[in-house]
Amino acid sequence: MWSECFDKVIFTVLDDLLELAAGAQKDYRNMEGTLLLAIKLLSKVFLQQLQELSQLSTFCKLWLGVLTRMEKYMKVKVRGKKSDKLQESVPELLKNILLVMKTKGVLLQRSALGGDSLWELTWLHVNNIAPSMRLEVFPDQESTQLCDDETVSNGLSSPETGTTGS
Repeated sequence: MWSECFDKVIFTVLDDLLELAAGAQKDYRNMEGTLLLAIKLLSKVFLQQLQELSQLSTFCKLWLGVLTRMEKYMKVKVRGKKSDKLQESVPELLKNILLVMKTKGVLLQRSALGGDSLWELTWLHVNNIAPSMRLEVFPDQESTQLCDDETVSNGLSSPETGTTGS
C-alpha cells in the first residue's frame, strides 16, 4: 500500500506542484512555502515508513523516485529564480534521510537491498544535489576510496574488481 501511496499520491502531488511553479501564469501566493512543505512531507513520510518500505521489492525504484524529486526541487525556479529556502532545506532533508538509512542498515556500500546498484545510484543523484554529502554521511568511505584509488594507480589488483591498473 505504501508503494502505491508514494506513486499515486505523494509523487503526483510533488510533480504537479513543480509544474505549477515552473509554468504558472497566475502568481500563486507563497508557492515557495508550498514547495517546501511538500518536500518536507515526502521526507517525513519516507522516514516514518522506512523500515516497511525497505522490505519492498520495489524499494530501489521508490528510493530513486525520492531522490529524483529532491533533485528537481533543488533546481526549481519560483518567479524566475531558484528558491533560497529549497536550496538550504533539500540538502538538509536529504542528509537526514541518508543518516537514518545508514543507521538502520538500509544504505550500506555492500547492501543486500539492491546490492551495489542501490549504493551507486544513490550517490549519482546525491552528487547532483550536494557533492560533499557523501563524506559528511560516510566519512569512513574517504579513506577506503583513497586506498582503492592508490591500489589501482600503482598497478596492483583492486580488491573490488580483481583488475589491475595497467
